[in-house]
Amino acid sequence: GIAVKSHGGTDLLGFANAIGVAIDIVRQGVNERIISELSGLQQDQAH
Repeated sequence: GIAVKSHGGTDLLGFANAIGVAIDIVRQGVNERIISELSGLQQDQAH
């Protein structure tokens, strides 16, 4: 999963922006890319 922090004092626009950032992260496959990169590092260290 992902986590995007929206500070407690933010207004509606700031909160909506945080949601937009979270959506972008999911659509861009950031988690999958991180998993792939970490897997590659683990394989490199095993050799």
